[in-house]
Amino acid sequence: MKSPEDVIDRLVFQKLPEKCAVFALVQEEFQERLKNYVRGKGHVLHPELTGHYTPEEIERARGDELIRARYLLLAFTATVTLPIDRQKFKARFLPLFSITAP
Repeated sequence: MKSPEDVIDRLVFQKLPEKCAVFALVQEEFQERLKNYVRGKGHVLHPELTGHYTPEEIERARGDELIRARYLLLAFTATVTLPIDRQKFKARFLPLFSITAP
């Protein structure tokens, strides 16, 4: 892997049939935020997450432009090595809420 785009370009977001325009907008926003997250450097510095890493691990990964892409790749493939067959990774957005029109 040379850049986060190597993983992002393989993401295929499956759109669920939904009649609500708000749902479609939320789904698109989520997809863009996920891509932006993967393009970020180092571990996410958030109080809920930093306890999972030692200060040394956080510092070591601070400038790592691939660490988030590697974690996403690991979640999809159980390895940090890109498949050579250009395999796509299917992701589906499932909201935890229901939107109903008034």
